[in-house]
This record gives sequence, structure tokens and C-alpha cells, in this order.
Amino acid sequence: MTLGHPKNPSQPPKGIALVSVMALVAVVAALSVSLAWLSYQAIARTQAQRDAGQANELARAVIDYGRWVLWSDARGAAGGSSVMDHLSEPWAQFIPHSRLDQLLGPQMNAQDQARFAAAAISGLISDEQSRFNLARLF
Repeated sequence: MTLGHPKNPSQPPKGIALVSVMALVAVVAALSVSLAWLSYQAIARTQAQRDAGQANELARAVIDYGRWVLWSDARGAAGGSSVMDHLSEPWAQFIPHSRLDQLLGPQMNAQDQARFAAAAISGLISDEQSRFNLARLF
């Protein structure tokens, strides 16, 4: 009795079908996992780009607000003086801690409000010309 050879040489061994199916299932599973991972990465990249875009727009909005305050001061509007600058003018006041979910609340859906619950902006425009410039001494 020989164990490795089939009785009829024209018929392949019966276990080869099972091994072939298992190999095919393994290849299909590997391809499925690979495609799922690629789509997960694409979704994560898209979310990161969206978040970066939102952060960029918020930064631009704060800069535009600062420009508007300085422009208003230069024109003498809103309690400012176009003749003399001092630290009690509106441009020198601290922008208080403002939560973004409260500032942008009506414009956001519930998921974005939950994501922005911990995000806030605050700031201060400082007068750099009031500082002593050592570079001008030489």
C-alpha cells in the first residue's frame, strides 16, 4: 500500500480541492482586508484635510477680526483714536475665551458641535512698537 499515490493516476487526489479552495479564500480575504484598510486610510485623510481646512478658516477669521479692529482704530471709529494710540483702545483689549460650539452653534450639526465642544479661541493684539528695538541702536 502506497500512501502518497492515488489508486487511479488519472484522478487527482481528493484533498487538492480543499487546499485550492482554502488558498482561494485566503487570497480573497487578504484582498478584502487590503481594500478595507485603503478605504479607511482614505477616509482618515479626508477627515484630517477637512479638520485642517476648518482650522485654517478659523485662523483666517481671527486674523480678519484683528485687521478690522486695527482698521477701525485707524479711522477713529468704535472709541478709538486715529491721532494717538493707547492701551485702553479696543485693539488692545483681550479677546475673551470663546467656545466654538457656542459661536458657530446654529451653523453646525450635532456631530460637529460635539467635536468642537472643547475647541475655543482667545487672543490679544500686542503693540510691538512700544518695545525697545536693540537692532536700531547699531
